[in-house]
Amino acid sequence: MAGALAILSLGSIFLGYAARDLFIGFGTEFWGNSIQHAPAIAGAQLVGEFLPVYIKMIPFLGSILSVTTVFLINTS
Repeated sequence: MAGALAILSLGSIFLGYAARDLFIGFGTEFWGNSIQHAPAIAGAQLVGEFLPVYIKMIPFLGSILSVTTVFLINTS
């Protein structure tokens, strides 16, 4: 079961990376009117698109750190 889940998770990660611009790319019309933005914060999405890479990597690095910590705690 773990092997099948690992294969599915790798496929999900790589397909998500390849298709990310379709869903969240700058200026995409994929979601149409399903997501509404308040006029006062409409520029916040544009600002978030051009953040430095090190800020965008914080959630990923936190996830890796958390998984590593839990693995080390459970194997000892």
